[in-house]
Amino acid sequence: MMARGEMVQVPLLVTTLTRHDHVAANLTGAIYLKPELATAHPQAAAAATASSSSSSSSAHRLEVMTSWVDSRGAAVPECPRSKIRDLCSQLLAQSGIRVLAGFEVEVVLTPAATTTDSSSRLDQQQQQHHGWSTMTSADAAILDAIEAIAQALGDDTAPGVVDLHQFHAEAAPGQWEFVLGPQPPLQAVDGLVAAREIIAATARRYGLAATFHPRPHPDQHGTGAHVHLSANGPAEGDGEVEDEATAAAFFGGILAHLPAISAFALPLDASYERVKAGMHSGGEWVCWGTQNRETPLRRITRARFEVRSVCGTANPYLVMAAMLAAGLDGLERELELPGECPVEGASQISQAQREKAGITTRIPQSVEESVDALARDTALYDRLGPQIVKPYATLTTGWNAHLRGMEPGERHALLLSRY
Repeated sequence: MMARGEMVQVPLLVTTLTRHDHVAANLTGAIYLKPELATAHPQAAAAATASSSSSSSSAHRLEVMTSWVDSRGAAVPECPRSKIRDLCSQLLAQSGIRVLAGFEVEVVLTPAATTTDSSSRLDQQQQQHHGWSTMTSADAAILDAIEAIAQALGDDTAPGVVDLHQFHAEAAPGQWEFVLGPQPPLQAVDGLVAAREIIAATARRYGLAATFHPRPHPDQHGTGAHVHLSANGPAEGDGEVEDEATAAAFFGGILAHLPAISAFALPLDASYERVKAGMHSGGEWVCWGTQNRETPLRRITRARFEVRSVCGTANPYLVMAAMLAAGLDGLERELELPGECPVEGASQISQAQREKAGITTRIPQSVEESVDALARDTALYDRLGPQIVKPYATLTTGWNAHLRGMEPGERHALLLSRY
């Protein structure tokens, strides 16, 4: 098909399918899947196998990302990949900014045999002895798996797609973090998707299950997908923009639209359990701080921030598109960053102190609140377009309604296995 220039046609309504294959919105029409050969890399199972001496037929399989186009090959407004590409072009043309992005891939590894039993899924020995950036006796049993994951991510398994910079043990039981290096936004998201698939496939080979559930342990720190964004000069190789006002406007836009962005970044009821105050996962208030992990935006340098309030279950293409659209709006409106959050964190200071620092807006506390914030944010809504926002809102609310109808234990087990 590719040699003949043919594309796969799919009905538009599949873009609103929930995780249990229910149609959230009855859309008419069709879209076509256009392969982007620059994204080709060995299929995740092949990558996992390639890091060992074993052979497998999967070693001949490739994964290729596709964009959504019409019958003539033109991008359609429903396509998140095309939206990211367009927003990057606008940022470069209008403000001379080239954005780079990098993800922290947090994951919890558990014995695969217990994946369907939420009460026994979490290994007690790891719960007692696993620790942040440490290597304990509890970790020795899965060290081969960790090394294999790092090798699969760090070698030439997916050249130009996955860029592993470092990895370390995280705080929660069985939790690890794999840090991906900076890339242009679309390539960064492609790399994140490929990295997660490689992690999961490699873990399976070692009898482990990988989950990106935001709160697998109710009494431990959660699992997120922190995003590092930097505003750089227009040419490849340029460093961070020198104009502090330009960087402030870009990140000020992300901060101003954060309640609406949360609809994409925190898509499950469970997502909001991770970003509670005191969890060092971004906190509950719209604010920023220098190297402050109790703020949703952590400033690292003048033109580089980490966005912490992003869930590992979120669609990263939509999250990235929303952040870029918000940053573009901030640049066009010449926004400024409000006052910096005190080091104690917004939830630990008085209302008067928050108001003095300009911290007056809370991050939505539920899916309904974040979807409502998205509907009210006309600037972000218009930049993303109704073709993306409306089906997403319907799908997200419908999926969460389905999950709420389940018993808590059953729901937790399902989410652990699905994400």
